[in-house]
Amino acid sequence: MGNTTEATINYEVYLDGSRTLGTVEITNPNVQSKTIEISGAGIAGTANVPILGHFEDLAGTIAFRTVTENLPGLLKQEYIHLEFWAAIQVFNSATGKFITPQHKIIWRAMPKGNDLGKMASASLQNRNLEFNIVYLKEYFNNKLIQELDKFNYIYKVGDEDMLASVRKALGL
Repeated sequence: MGNTTEATINYEVYLDGSRTLGTVEITNPNVQSKTIEISGAGIAGTANVPILGHFEDLAGTIAFRTVTENLPGLLKQEYIHLEFWAAIQVFNSATGKFITPQHKIIWRAMPKGNDLGKMASASLQNRNLEFNIVYLKEYFNNKLIQELDKFNYIYKVGDEDMLASVRKALGL
């Protein structure tokens, strides 16, 4: 018997440490390694291999139901600090009780798209902001899952620093 992760109970969004964004929906980035195709002697065909600690563009979206006062702070073409704190529902079958660990995701991001949505009577505007994310950090239950910093050669998975040898080789 163990724990069964069931759902996100709820979450909050913080801009520069303040809870200011209101009711939004978040789409986190799809983290994809940058790859290169290799072939040649000793390889039967071709293989797409990931380049250590290098990733494709990271895009994330914040969807607003309607326009809000908070938009000017999000639209400037400068990097901002966003945090998403979620309470996760986990069922412990041994005790018959729920536990609620925290899932936290942090972005350092700059807006790159501003979909103003639509206007219709008695309806949501569905405004969407798309961000270019250059720093991503994720925790579950206060334990690091991953940290990715494109400008500082940082890629950590759990306790392992995947780019330490690269920084050393580069004299950083």
